[in-house]
Amino acid sequence: MPEYKGKNSTIAKGVNGASKINSGEHVGRVRCLYEEIDLTAQALAAADTILVGAPLQGGARVLEAVIAGPALGGTSTFNLGWQANLQDVLDDDGFIAGAAVGAGPTKVVMAAGAPGLGKKFESETQVIVTNSGAVAAGGGKIVKIWLYYVLD
Repeated sequence: MPEYKGKNSTIAKGVNGASKINSGEHVGRVRCLYEEIDLTAQALAAADTILVGAPLQGGARVLEAVIAGPALGGTSTFNLGWQANLQDVLDDDGFIAGAAVGAGPTKVVMAAGAPGLGKKFESETQVIVTNSGAVAAGGGKIVKIWLYYVLD
């Protein structure tokens, strides 16, 4: 049976081995951008944009993104994406598109075909949430967002 190698396996078997593999793809440390959006006293209008955490550093490669929270009411959906930077155009749903946060407790992860899955940002990039419909303020409405990435 033939043996196939991925890109990094091919590099590892070559001269100087694993020392030539980008450290973020072999021994990189996973980091987490974590944010809580408290809507207890703050209502959202349709198409509002929320900045999520501090900007990702240049060189960050995204591994996973998650939106989780209680029912926010109505039919609102959240998108998770990024603002334009020096290389990339705005993609407000590049990580998660259409997370249904209105109807009930929600936990949505990045889809397999999301443009942000495995994406490496060459320059500093601000992660954002946009919403499709109004969300009324109310007790216990805290949305949690986390994004796993490697940098080194």
